[in-house]
Amino acid sequence: MKDDIQQAWSDSAKQLQQGMVENWTRAMQSLQQLAQAAKPDAVGAGVPKIEFSPAKLQELQQQYLRESAELWGNSLSAKPQQTD
Repeated sequence: MKDDIQQAWSDSAKQLQQGMVENWTRAMQSLQQLAQAAKPDAVGAGVPKIEFSPAKLQELQQQYLRESAELWGNSLSAKPQQTD
């Protein structure tokens, strides 16, 4: 039964990770589209063009996911302390 619980948590963590990657990717793509759409005569003129190195972005995403998964795992194994 313990293995079933561990597997369920593992599956949940993977789904969370996948969702975060997809949302992060969409957010970055939206920022790039906004920057590309900015025209000198439009509102927001002077907005700098945002470009990300795909390799650096991938590295940042992986680091973020490792750290968030570690925090998630730590929160599951932590034993809350009762305070007054």
